[in-house]
Parts: sequence; C-alpha cells; structure tokens
Amino acid sequence: MEATPQRYSIMLRILHWSIAVLIAVNTCLGLYLGSQDGAAPESRYDLHKGTGVAILALVALRLVRRLGFEVALALPPMPRWQQRAARAAHVVLYILMVLIPFTGYLSSSAAGYSTHIFGVATILPLMAEDRQAYDLLRELHRALNYAAIAVIGLHIAAVVKHRFADRQDILSRML
Repeated sequence: MEATPQRYSIMLRILHWSIAVLIAVNTCLGLYLGSQDGAAPESRYDLHKGTGVAILALVALRLVRRLGFEVALALPPMPRWQQRAARAAHVVLYILMVLIPFTGYLSSSAAGYSTHIFGVATILPLMAEDRQAYDLLRELHRALNYAAIAVIGLHIAAVVKHRFADRQDILSRML
C-alpha cells in the first residue's frame, strides 16, 4: 500500500467531518420535511434552517482556513483526468455547500418566513412574500441537494476506489 505521509491539520479534519455529519443529518431532515407537505412541526423546519446556517458558517470557516492558511495536499499518482475530476468535484462541492443554504434561506424568505437559528438569533426575510419565487427557489434548493448527493456519492466512491483498487491510503489524510 502506498503511504501518504501528509495529513491535513486537525482543524481542517474536524471541519471536514463536522460539515459531513451536519450535511448528512440535514439532508435526511430535509427529505423528511419535503415528504410532509408543510405538515411537520415548525420546530423541525427551524432545526433544518439552523443546521443549514451552521453548515454555511463552518464552510466559510473552512474556506478561510484552507485558502488563507493551508495549501491543498498533493494528489497521489493518478491519471491526469482523475486529478482534474477530483479538483472539479471539490470545487463543485464547495459551491453547493454555499448555494444550498443560500437558496434554502431565499425560499424561506419568499414564503414569508424568518430563519431562526437554534432560538439564539433570527434572520429576517430578504424579500417580500412571493409564491412564484418560493416555488422556483424551493425547486432549485431541492435540485442542488440532489446534485450534492450525487457529487458526495462520487467523492466517497473515489475514496473507496483509491483505497481498495489503487492501494493508496488517501483517506488517512482526513482521519
């Protein structure tokens, strides 16, 4: 097995796994809420929105940390197309991790709702209530989430492929 001596800092690893867990939990909660046609208790919507804001805050912290303080680790030997695909997937993931909470907030705003953050703070709607905007933003939010599920699935599949097919231990850099 090819060794990968470099590891990301403990801060980036904590951020990576915290964001991953929150995304998994919030995606499941979002799928549940989407199946309820508005019949779920308001507290569950507040939990979903608050978790979305927390994800966005952690992603912002991770981006500042990554862009300002840490250099991305070199990829292990692999074909050039895989290197490009890996970089593109990471860029797409970061874009989605920003757009998904933002579109969620905008759809909530268009529905006339404030965003409550765990009972500690409230973000007021950014726009006037608008049913057409709400419908469009809700569908965009949903589509972006499905895109994220697909890209995260590819990300996990790539880790498994590198670990078992290529015998490259790149997962240890994030553990």
